[in-house]
Amino acid sequence: ASGNVNVGYTLFDGLRNIRQAQRAKISQLASQYQLSKMKDDISLFVANSYLQVILSKANLRVLKSQNEVTKQQIQQTQELVDAGVLPQGDLLDIKATDANEIQGIVAAENTIQISLISLAQLLLIDDYVNFDIEDEGYDIVNEDVIGKSVDEIIDAAREVRSEIKIEEQNVELALKDLQLARAAYLPRLSAFFGYNTRFTNASSFENRVDPNNPTVTRQIGVVEGTGEAVVS
Repeated sequence: ASGNVNVGYTLFDGLRNIRQAQRAKISQLASQYQLSKMKDDISLFVANSYLQVILSKANLRVLKSQNEVTKQQIQQTQELVDAGVLPQGDLLDIKATDANEIQGIVAAENTIQISLISLAQLLLIDDYVNFDIEDEGYDIVNEDVIGKSVDEIIDAAREVRSEIKIEEQNVELALKDLQLARAAYLPRLSAFFGYNTRFTNASSFENRVDPNNPTVTRQIGVVEGTGEAVVS
């Protein structure tokens, strides 16, 4: 039987191990900021979808108000045409305008429904048919934000926005990669230790010759089966 043990240890490798550990910490921090950015993006998607519904409803109200004016014009023009003041063509033009406005109202209603369905999907709401939003009694713009300057808003964004923090960590990762690349030019110092051992329990014999009587033989064994002596 035999056995051996070999041990190697790096004493110096250009600080690569230390910098790799530092890079791993920076990468972990960047992943956390990436997760925060995903959460912010979800909030922004929901807010944008909510505002899209509000905008679509506002457009619908404008179209309906405009169509009410057009219907009044139709009634007035009809009276003038009946009185012979205006030609029939003027009445037909206004009726064509009314038809186009009605078409726009239907398209606006479809846009509202599509916007509500998109918002319901973001909120994981199954009953999107009866889903609607509160479109009154809200403040879109925060008064605190209005009173701040552009520089103050940018400075605040640098402190809280995940996108900026992610890019800052990407810069740190690039610097660590550069340090790791430069570490390859530095010498490497290693230490090794080895231990080997062997053991045997096999039987053996010695055959020594008597210098005073070298022709004398002695029995060293017996042939199995015949019983003849084996001498040397």
